Amino acid sequence: MERFSASICRQNEDEITVFDSSGISLQDLYMAKAILDATRRS
Repeated sequence: MERFSASICRQNEDEITVFDSSGISLQDLYMAKAILDATRRS
């Protein structure tokens, strides 16, 4: 999964994505589902 949207993507293979999972678990689950759903649509 290289790209989540056209406006937000890595410019090269050396860049990394940092995910801060410091919210409440309900927020984390909602975001995980939203990301999974978005990748399945693309």
